[in-house]
Amino acid sequence: MLKSLKKSPKLEFDSGQYNRIGKINADDENLPKVSIIVPARNEEKYISKCLDSLLEQDYSKFEIIVINDSSEDGTWDIIQKYAQNHKQSITSINADPKPDGWAGKSWACYQGYLKTSGDVLMLTDADTIHSQSIFVISYGAFHGTKAGCSYSDPQASM
Repeated sequence: MLKSLKKSPKLEFDSGQYNRIGKINADDENLPKVSIIVPARNEEKYISKCLDSLLEQDYSKFEIIVINDSSEDGTWDIIQKYAQNHKQSITSINADPKPDGWAGKSWACYQGYLKTSGDVLMLTDADTIHSQSIFVISYGAFHGTKAGCSYSDPQASM
């Protein structure tokens, strides 16, 4: 079993596709597939807006893995409806109970990670609305600097 995301082959890239400041063409068919992991716990008020914003990206090579993390509201029902209506883009997971030693949403994120098929991982909170170009902007910044990871501080609120 993989013990470190740093050792994951999913985090290796061919930097030849990007210019030195990290700008990319969202229509480039050679771009990597992005796997977005969205852990959600009691987010019925927000999850629809988050998923809508992710589905409206100007970057076409992505998958969304949404994990219900023991929600006690209608979050799981909403996740299932989105997965049913967007079978090509969204995978839904009802997370198993956390094993001893796991805390917070790290278990849900790990469960989502195990289902990814992309080349690049993006984790986001379920109460975030994303700009239409967040994949292009984030990946360009991430790859253009040859960083090990990239963080963006969302400015939108629900």
